[in-house]
Amino acid sequence: MIFKKMFSFLGVVAGLTFAGYTVAQNDGTLPLRIEPASADLLESQAIDIAVYLPPAIQLSLNRPEFEPVYPSPYPSPALAPQRGPAALKIHASVNGKDATAWFHECIHQYAQVIATERVLLCKNLDYSPFVEGVNELKISIQQFNDQPYLGVAYYRIAKTQRKFYDLLGLYEPKRFVVRGTSFNTASHVNVAAGQRVIIKAAGRVNVWPANVGYPLSTPKGTEGCGQLCLLPGAYLGALLVKIGPYGRWVSVGDNFLLTADRPGELFFAVNDKTTPADINDNLGSYEVSVARY
Repeated sequence: MIFKKMFSFLGVVAGLTFAGYTVAQNDGTLPLRIEPASADLLESQAIDIAVYLPPAIQLSLNRPEFEPVYPSPYPSPALAPQRGPAALKIHASVNGKDATAWFHECIHQYAQVIATERVLLCKNLDYSPFVEGVNELKISIQQFNDQPYLGVAYYRIAKTQRKFYDLLGLYEPKRFVVRGTSFNTASHVNVAAGQRVIIKAAGRVNVWPANVGYPLSTPKGTEGCGQLCLLPGAYLGALLVKIGPYGRWVSVGDNFLLTADRPGELFFAVNDKTTPADINDNLGSYEVSVARY
């Protein structure tokens, strides 16, 4: 696998990496392999990060087998964690700050098998949590309640070129979870008339658990949904958005540019039939980010 490296590794960074792995092995965790373990980079986006899963981790890498864990408190009860503990817990932090949502968004479509090894490949995104200077990346993976694995890597960044900013003018988009059972989730993100925001989503939702052969839905949906659906004609399982409680639902998919036709708060939902039995049996969730365009 080829990684995009702009400069050669620095000895000081390599030394920090060795110390990081020493900590990882002495705090009750098992070592987790991350490549590159250290790098000197011109731009924070110019790198692909590979996390090699230990052979002992046999769980599927398809949602809803694993879910990100977001810090509390949640914006509203509707955004609470998916019912039941996640079988595979994958956490990430950069410089001591939670970066789990970024890491899950980064790897959601890049679970690969290389030879006999399973790899989570974090491809470069339009933004990253890395800042100028030396950055400490920690990745922890735990299967059920087994002993966790922890990997540490260090990247020296010369400059950052983040393209997206959240609605408050801060780095990083506004991120939250839309559960599969969501019918009207308040995001607490307000837009002004004429404002343009970009909505990105990742994840899997099981919209028909009783049918074991039915495919898991991505934010784009699976197949056409009839007149009984929240948004008739849009795909079943598709991520929907509207502006204000009385706005018009629009299908979002995994990458959508929204131009607000009115001021108001963004609400999200998963397209399904409107009967409680149909919406309440859904499993899984979508991770959503909203940023000013």
